[in-house]
Amino acid sequence: MKRIKIFLLTAIATAFLLFVGCRKDDSSLSDNSLPDITFGYTLAEAISVYQFNTLQLDPKINFDGSDKSKYTYTWKINPDPRDTAFITISESEILSYEVGLIPNTGTNYHTLKLYVTNIDNKLQAIHYWQLTILNNIGEGLVIATTKDNANTDFSHIMSPEVTTNYTDVSVKRNILTGANGTGISGLVHDLYFANVRGGNRVYALTNNNMYAYNTLDYSYVGDKNDLFVIPPADISPTSFYYCYQNDVYLGNNMLYFGWFATAAKIGVQSLYAQPIPKIIALNANSTNAQTYDPALRIHYYDDKNSKFGYIQGVSAIADKAQYFSPNEEYNGINSGNYPNKTNVAAGISVDRGFLHLLKDKTSGAFELLVFDAGVYNYGEPYVAPRGVKKIDLSTAPEIANATQFVLLDNQSVMYYATATKIYAVIYAGASAIIEERYTVPAGESITTLDIYRQYGYPNQSSYIATNNKQLILSTYNGTEGKVRLLPLINIGAGNIDNANIKTFNGFDKVLAVVPQK
Repeated sequence: MKRIKIFLLTAIATAFLLFVGCRKDDSSLSDNSLPDITFGYTLAEAISVYQFNTLQLDPKINFDGSDKSKYTYTWKINPDPRDTAFITISESEILSYEVGLIPNTGTNYHTLKLYVTNIDNKLQAIHYWQLTILNNIGEGLVIATTKDNANTDFSHIMSPEVTTNYTDVSVKRNILTGANGTGISGLVHDLYFANVRGGNRVYALTNNNMYAYNTLDYSYVGDKNDLFVIPPADISPTSFYYCYQNDVYLGNNMLYFGWFATAAKIGVQSLYAQPIPKIIALNANSTNAQTYDPALRIHYYDDKNSKFGYIQGVSAIADKAQYFSPNEEYNGINSGNYPNKTNVAAGISVDRGFLHLLKDKTSGAFELLVFDAGVYNYGEPYVAPRGVKKIDLSTAPEIANATQFVLLDNQSVMYYATATKIYAVIYAGASAIIEERYTVPAGESITTLDIYRQYGYPNQSSYIATNNKQLILSTYNGTEGKVRLLPLINIGAGNIDNANIKTFNGFDKVLAVVPQK
């Protein structure tokens, strides 16, 4: 009964606003009345604007012959469509307002008000509009940036190279501040986009926390205390990995298995006798539905025990136990006894085997190890991945100064980047061919490098034409960050199409990039 009374009171109040909303205030003496001020819009006219765009509105005021210099203007909006609290957003006759509020629906609109006030007698004419804020962020690149090396915000790029069936270019900056009033405390080192039950999200990982944002409007979802079934007291997030019907989280040297599409929170960690290192290779390829997952999923180098480990599956029905390779040598690689190395990068090969870039702890020499995918016969234990070949990279130019490594799965090519150059390693043969492929403009330094892979790869039926065929490069010159898309040509040769590089300017320092669907 109380709810009905509240509804009736609200309806009466709304009707009253409709009656007085565009009428002048003539409650003072008749000699202090306003002229017949009118607006070029009907009362409560519905308007809309895309989030993060600028709302420009000329009210087309008719002052009925009076001196317009004797009036002031105040534009107000209620940040929460369900609330009656308003904030001032402009004091100009013509409104120009960058909209950072979260999107809403046409049945849950904001109210935009304009007060035109006579300076002499303070009488006002009031007009208002129903404002709907539309979602303006879709498939593209989410970019974590920092302007002070202490806090992180998001930017976003939509363009034909990263957005399906899109012909325009849209760049938005400071999204988190606009949507939530604040960014992230700390520096983000990794981003992960996921299809989550209840709505898509982007996860941002710092050294000691994790944050999630709803990609519909980039509203804040929660941090580590909200994102786990059982929140750990302290976390040290490493990364997320996408796998067929699974989202695998690696943190605190432990793995967490689950599928966000069915459960929105991270589940309980898998307890292993030996810690899981920070760098793993995960095979994301889908398989046919079976009672046992036949694709080996996770392979890694354990530098504490000087051998390679593997986990057979990640799904609910798979064997997620920790195994280690036997003390056997194949093609110069003994996976069960390979001492004194550090794993620098890992990935999947063109044959769906495993790749590991190792660095010798004593000499500093680099080598790339190529493994097969292991062997599985139904009803029998896996045969651990065996070495296929070892690529010596001890003479690779400037590799000791490299900070970024990218391993491709559609060609036998690896890229590494120093502060200013990108090199390609072509290893299809017995030995590597190593050539410089790109040098950044003078004054810029490379901050990130990755391969563009559309969300859902490699388990979708179709992809955008640029999928797996362009590098995402970010640079910083001390004041401005840039993001470049470097098209790859001549598959197998690691060549970059320099004539068709796409550059996006005007960012802060870029920390991480992830494709968003």
